[in-house]
Amino acid sequence: MENVHPEGKKPVLVYDGDCGFCQLCTARWSRLTGEKVIYRPFQEVGKNYPQISPEGFDSSVYFIDPEGHFYSGAQAVFKTLSYAPCGKWFLKAYERIPGIAPVSEWSYRKVAENRNIFSALTRWVWGHSLEVPTWYYTRRVFIFILSLIYLAAFLSIWVQIEGLVGQQGIIPVTDHLKDAAAYWGVERFWRQPTLFWLVSGDWFLYAVCLVGAGASLCAMLNRALGLSLFLMWGLYLSLFNVAQPFLGFQWDILLLETGFLSLFLIPWGCHKAESPPSTIVLFLFRFLLFRIVFSSGLVKIISKDPTWNDLTALYYHYETQPLPTWIGWYVHQLPHGFQEFSVACVFIIQLGIVFLIFGPRRIRYAGCAVLIFLEVLILLTGNYGFFNFLMLALCLLLLDDSVLSRWLPKSRKYPRKRETKRIFARKNMIFSGMGVGALAISLMLYAVPLVITSDKYPSIYVAIENMIRPLR
Repeated sequence: MENVHPEGKKPVLVYDGDCGFCQLCTARWSRLTGEKVIYRPFQEVGKNYPQISPEGFDSSVYFIDPEGHFYSGAQAVFKTLSYAPCGKWFLKAYERIPGIAPVSEWSYRKVAENRNIFSALTRWVWGHSLEVPTWYYTRRVFIFILSLIYLAAFLSIWVQIEGLVGQQGIIPVTDHLKDAAAYWGVERFWRQPTLFWLVSGDWFLYAVCLVGAGASLCAMLNRALGLSLFLMWGLYLSLFNVAQPFLGFQWDILLLETGFLSLFLIPWGCHKAESPPSTIVLFLFRFLLFRIVFSSGLVKIISKDPTWNDLTALYYHYETQPLPTWIGWYVHQLPHGFQEFSVACVFIIQLGIVFLIFGPRRIRYAGCAVLIFLEVLILLTGNYGFFNFLMLALCLLLLDDSVLSRWLPKSRKYPRKRETKRIFARKNMIFSGMGVGALAISLMLYAVPLVITSDKYPSIYVAIENMIRPLR
């Protein structure tokens, strides 16, 4: 069908502005296509296209190309997505692969016929704000909290380092490195990467802690962010590899893994526009949070401890944990029925609710709230170093800017321009590729305990048990 194009030379997608599901889809598509496609509700521009009846607009979206040709249904969707990066493959599949077109059109009709249901479901799951979420404020707050944790860690080590691994310490760093060199040989540099292979004097131990603390302060002030995060991670890794067993706790390992992922979360370079966080990297952070929480529940079952099976573990937990708090003493006095109910809730959260963090906006918010509630309870009843603060920081990444911006003063809010420079596109492609590789390795290693039994592969099972033992 031909028509004089009212919007000029750009293609237009006309949709139902009263349909929440349509609004959500077009909001997502507009992010992919950028300014190449114009999106308009038919309530505003329907009169510009007299060839299309109101009933037609009400039952389907319409794509109008620059020449004035009209396309509806699934074909209109694929025509729109063809203007997105790598989006032409969908249109080619629709046009060239037998069976794709009729299946796509049938699926589209079913959705269109039940648009009221999909619209209500969309608003219930995503809320009234259907805009594509951004993570600028969230990233900044997360980096600030992470840097603060780094600062506390470096200062804590600084006041103890000489007595722990100094020349006259409990386990001198020189002796540790000599033993590692004798055992690993030339492999020692990548088996135990540390700057102390170069210098191992007490003054250098202090210098590493102070430089790490200084880098933490710089990152908190958003100065030389990339270099600061790299220094924090590298210096803490150096300390970690020579201060065993004093830095061999779960929170030290989590800080290193979180710090490494944060290197790919931040914008690098001196560009005027700040690039958005990579979607793959954000997913890796969520998967890290999922692994910790889900493993904490899974290991309770794998341990075959009868107190977890009969829900009596909290009878003894508060009096046997490393550093109980005064609040923990009072919680320990609560009735046994409440303690058993609490254990059941822990299993529900760690083995069930944790999956909500992969859901849409409101579902993800609900999962975040429950996890924060659990971490705060653990924080109040026991002292696990900075582990719980790291967990809370990871939970923070489940909240997008639409949540955090409500708590920021107007003077701290500033508009974000969508950056379409090629350099950011290339950087995101590189980060996405690395992220997919890291996710594949992580999934493979994490899935092994679920598919391998101890009877068939005892050595592998023992290795896995050693991997998850710190979580107990």
